[in-house]
Amino acid sequence: EPVVYQFLADTTEIGGEDAATFLGEMAIGVDAAAARTLHQRWVSTRGLELVRGMAATDKRAIQSELTAWLDSNEGFNSLADRVNTILRSPARAALIAETESTNAFFNGNRALWQESGVVQGKQWQTAMDERVCPICSALHGQVVPLRETFSSMMGPLDGPSAHPGCRCWCIPAVRI
Repeated sequence: EPVVYQFLADTTEIGGEDAATFLGEMAIGVDAAAARTLHQRWVSTRGLELVRGMAATDKRAIQSELTAWLDSNEGFNSLADRVNTILRSPARAALIAETESTNAFFNGNRALWQESGVVQGKQWQTAMDERVCPICSALHGQVVPLRETFSSMMGPLDGPSAHPGCRCWCIPAVRI
C-alpha cells in the first residue's frame, strides 16, 4: 500500500489532467478527458459559489472562461487575463482565477479518487512557508475520510481553498 500511496501522491502533484494522463498510461483506467470533464463539471455546477458582490452575468462569464481554460493548454496567467477582461481589475481577477482553479482541480481530483475505489481519504498540504496562514498551517498533514470535512478554526472545510488566495492542495490517502 505505501507504494500505491506514493504513486497516487506523485501523480496528484503533477496536476489534474496530467495526473489522469499518467494514470491512464499506467493502465489504471483514468484518462485525461475524464479528468477534464470532472473539473469542468464542477466549474459549471458549483464554481464561484463563494464569490460575493459579483453580478450573476459576470459569474457565468467567468465560469465559461474557466471551463474554456481547463480545456486549453494555457498557463495560469492566461486564466487571470481571461478573468480580467470581465472584471477589469487585475488583482481581483488573479485572486479569483487562483481560488477557482484550485477549487476546480481539487473537486475534479476528488471525484477521480472516489471513482478509483482505492482512495479512502484526503490529506491537507501546505507550502509551509512564511506565507501560510494560521488557518492552513493548522490543517497541514490532517487526514480525513474522502467524504468528510477537515476541522478548522473557520469551521468545517471540504478542501482547498480555505480562503481567497489559498495555495493549499490535497493529496489522496489510501489508508486512514
